[in-house]
Amino acid sequence: MLDHVLIARKTGVVLWEKVWAPVKGAPVDALVHAVLLEQRLGVDVHHDGDSSVKWSVDNELDIVVIAVYQRILTLEYVDALLATVKTAFVGVLKEMPAEARDDLYPCDSFTPAYMKVHDELERRALEEKRTAKKVPRTFQQSAKFANTKQGNKESNAVGGAAAAAAR
Repeated sequence: MLDHVLIARKTGVVLWEKVWAPVKGAPVDALVHAVLLEQRLGVDVHHDGDSSVKWSVDNELDIVVIAVYQRILTLEYVDALLATVKTAFVGVLKEMPAEARDDLYPCDSFTPAYMKVHDELERRALEEKRTAKKVPRTFQQSAKFANTKQGNKESNAVGGAAAAAAR
């Protein structure tokens, strides 16, 4: 589960944010100082204490979409979320005059669009996780079965698994 998502200008002006849980320390500040200010944009994840921070940059409009989550979690949908949110927010910004873009915070009009994208991607990730569950193998497919009398007989029989593998 995400703890914090925000969209900011490269200058540091926060344009929009959504917070689900308080984050220990200041992982966003650490990201800005360690990665963005030093132009280390080749890396796509930054770890700070108990938090992991992923981001996506739009150089045309100078915005950064940042997602913060617990370091122990592996959230498969974060990259897709960042890309989709960046595209959606760029669309919102392009509809505005350039001089009004910095005075956008808080951009509450973007929250419903974000929640729709977030809920859809999280639902899809849960479905993929459910369908990807392994089906337990049968006893006949296990190594222990091959050690039994019947398993040994079947694997050595003409037309058995061992005979098929030898062909």
